[in-house]
Amino acid sequence: MRLELIFLATTHGPSDHLNVAIDERETKTILFSKTKTFEDLQSSSGVDILLLDSLLNDTFAVYDPKSLVVAARCDSAKALEIKNEYGFQEVYSFSEPQEKDFFEIQKGDDIYIMPKNAFIQKDRILYPNNTRIHSRLWQYGKRLSCENVTMVRNTTKVVISHSDMPLVAFVRDLILRRGSIPFIVSGTLLGWYRECSIIPHTRDMDFASFHYECPFDMLNIINTLELPWLWPYREYGRPDDNWSFTMEIRGNSTFWIDIFTMYYDEKRNVNFVSALAGLQKMKYTYTRFDTLCAVDLLNYVFYAPCDPEAYIRADYGPDWRIDVNSLKYHYDTSPKNAEKNGKFLAKEKSEVIREGLWDKYPRKNNKRKSERKV
Repeated sequence: MRLELIFLATTHGPSDHLNVAIDERETKTILFSKTKTFEDLQSSSGVDILLLDSLLNDTFAVYDPKSLVVAARCDSAKALEIKNEYGFQEVYSFSEPQEKDFFEIQKGDDIYIMPKNAFIQKDRILYPNNTRIHSRLWQYGKRLSCENVTMVRNTTKVVISHSDMPLVAFVRDLILRRGSIPFIVSGTLLGWYRECSIIPHTRDMDFASFHYECPFDMLNIINTLELPWLWPYREYGRPDDNWSFTMEIRGNSTFWIDIFTMYYDEKRNVNFVSALAGLQKMKYTYTRFDTLCAVDLLNYVFYAPCDPEAYIRADYGPDWRIDVNSLKYHYDTSPKNAEKNGKFLAKEKSEVIREGLWDKYPRKNNKRKSERKV
């Protein structure tokens, strides 16, 4: 399926085309024939323009600037000048921290952040790379602050090397390209919020996606890529019941990334994620939320619940600032919000517990040796 997305925004010459990803299966062709408005904007303002949001859903039609929210690489005074002259819905100012993978956009008293690779640049205009989720990346972009609590530990050993963050960001982008926005939960959320980092003794990173957009095809994606550092580890449950997926990262350190499904319980009006202890289903509930905010985790933008402390208190209770060694934290008994939620039948075991996936999908000339204690 190919859709035409028309930008009547530009020149006297022939039309240009720009392919923009909707997801792994679909692209849109952005047509923009440089109209005088955008030509004038580029030549007179001399600044880069980020397209942030559109009031026309995902069309980002630049022929109608009053429907667009944009940011300009300039100060707030120049941004206001551009807004008044060209009639955009809103114009903010943005900057590009060189050591980080995101742009910073000043919106009133708040800073919003968006991944740099969420944009494709054409001349001085930065267009959406994935129109399916672009508006939500902006809407979820409000940057949260972490507590930066000083933790006293007996060792300085770090299990997950910070140098492997580009690999974690790669996995983030894999999920984003599927039209899903993953967000940090559990120990990863605790580590970011409490100490602005990754808990040094943790052996995994935890993400979740809302059920309606969860990337249930991660196994196929990873096996198709056959990257030497990215391996499927295990898959639990079904998409509508206790689904989770674990992958192994083999970079400068070896660790695991868990992806959980964030379900919604209509009867109790709460969100919950789930896990398996054998065939026993586990459920972890949280006050309902349906929007996200953005965080800076070691110079990479990730997403998180907008009230992280409430989420953390649900998991860890009021003493969440006290460090508990990861080896002493048991996912089925330690969380304060853990509850049993039924069982799978014994005859369902082979369907809902799929472990040792690296052996079931072997690769040529690529050996994997690792063990995980859960």
